[in-house]
This record gives sequence, structure tokens and C-alpha cells, in this order.
Amino acid sequence: MKYYIEHKIKTLSHLNVGIDKNLPEPLMNIDGYIFKQWSFNYRDGWGGDAWIVSKTIESNSCTEAINLFRENLDKILRKIAFVSQCYMEFYIQSFFILREDGNAEKKIWFRFSNETEGVPLHFDNEELDNYEKIKTAFDNNAFRYLQEANNCQNYVPRLMLLFSALEAMSGRVEKEKTKEDGSIEIYYTYNKETMIKIMGGDLYNEIFGTDGIRHKINHGDYVENVSKKFYTELIHYQILDYCNKNLNTNFDLKIVSPGRSFYGNYSITDFFIKPKDLNASISLKNFVIKEQPLMVEGFVDIRPFDTKAW
Repeated sequence: MKYYIEHKIKTLSHLNVGIDKNLPEPLMNIDGYIFKQWSFNYRDGWGGDAWIVSKTIESNSCTEAINLFRENLDKILRKIAFVSQCYMEFYIQSFFILREDGNAEKKIWFRFSNETEGVPLHFDNEELDNYEKIKTAFDNNAFRYLQEANNCQNYVPRLMLLFSALEAMSGRVEKEKTKEDGSIEIYYTYNKETMIKIMGGDLYNEIFGTDGIRHKINHGDYVENVSKKFYTELIHYQILDYCNKNLNTNFDLKIVSPGRSFYGNYSITDFFIKPKDLNASISLKNFVIKEQPLMVEGFVDIRPFDTKAW
């Protein structure tokens, strides 16, 4: 089955490829992915802090198609971001999927992603009591790393900050190792026993074990499952749980989206639609107008819709 996908890429880079060929708008083709500026005309220039990328993917289902689309796009964008010297992000952005065969009604899966303000949490007497119980419990550097992790919206950097916070919380121990000449070298490392108490044995082995995630990321290796498991939240809740059990704090472990900040907050809604006019133009820009989804004129809402059978 064939699936046509358009996806938004948020970036401050202005796409200019193709202008020298008198094209009506900038256009770039890399490995079959077609990149365009979000909006462009020769009078006003570049519009929107985004690109649109599109490609037709052959796969067994729409969910498999979007996963393949994103997996290969991710590898391309890492390099484009480097040479453009601008950050690029797409996983949280809007997209649509149109099945090109066996879809006479032109049914569409449209995911609308809208940047929103952060949702506050209350600081009550209970939080003040928790502060009194943790204020002398750990090395103060641990809280600096935790503070910076809260303000880091990107997954891998946030993960690395949490790793540093965990090491600071675990404390240092002195160890010896024998050098090749027989002399003894003193070195310091984190207290493994404390770390395991905080993390639990299984999660500790996944992250800090011999073949763990921390070691691989720290040495530039690719980690297949790092973005498929919510390690940042798992670590956060393990730290809170450790404090509750060992410091008599009362942290709420059911808080949704802990580590909130002013940046990188989105609401996401899935729409399943079809055009009233089968000859109507179907474009991601038609669905996302001034960061609001336009679902009334020209399209019919067909929810509920089973993507597994599509």
C-alpha cells in the first residue's frame, strides 16, 4: 500500500534551494523527500518558521508508514541541521497521511500539533515540607542538574543531565586500581550501591550497566531504544520514590508531565477527515492556518476511524 505523507519541520532556516532555477517556490529533493518552505512568494519572501517535507511511502499500514517516514527523515535532518546551523524539530509537529490506493473517498489521518503555554503546578505547604526534608540530603550539584533538566525540552540532553544528577545524588567513593608499573592509582566514582537503591536494579542495568545507555550516548554510539522508552520520566519518578521511602517526603508520583517549563509545550489532536470535493487540493498548510486546525469548510470529520485497518 502507498501512503502520501506531509510533515511540518520547525526551524529558523529559510529554504532557498531552487530559486536560481526560477521555480515558483524553493524546493529540495533529498533521497525522495521533497522539502519546501512553509510559505514563500517573490514579493514577501520566506514565511513561517517551518518547512514542509513530503514523500510517498510503501508499507503494510499507515502507522508503519509514518514510522518509516520519520525514521529515515530523522537521519537526514541531523545532517541538514548541522550544515544549516539551525535547530530542526519535527517529531512533535503536525502531519497528515493520505492513502493513495484503495482509498476512493481520500480519507486522511491528520495530526494537529499546537504549541501552548505551560501548565502550572501549585507549591503548597506540602511542597515546603518536602523542601525541608531534602535540602541537606544530597550534594547540591544534583539539584542544579535537575533544575537544568526541567528547562531542557530535548530528550537526549535532558537524559544526560539526569544521569549527572543521579551520580551527584549517589555520592562519591574512593577506589584504587593497579597500574601497569605496579603502582596504585586513586580515583573517585559514584557510589554504586546508592545508585541502585535510587534506580532499582533493572533500570540501573539498562542505563549504567556495562552495555548501558549512558555509556553508549557518552561515547557517541547510537542507542536504538533511547527514544522508544520514557527514560526521563522513569528516572524522575524513581528519584521521587526514593525520597518518599528514605527521606519521608510526600511527592505525588501521579503528576503528569513532571519537569515542566515555559518551553516546548504542545497539545496534540488526531483528526480523521475526508474532503467534500474529491478534486479539492489537499495540503498541510490548508489544515494548519495561524496555528489553528481548519476542519469545517471543505472537509468532513469521519471519527472514529480505525487506523489499524487502513
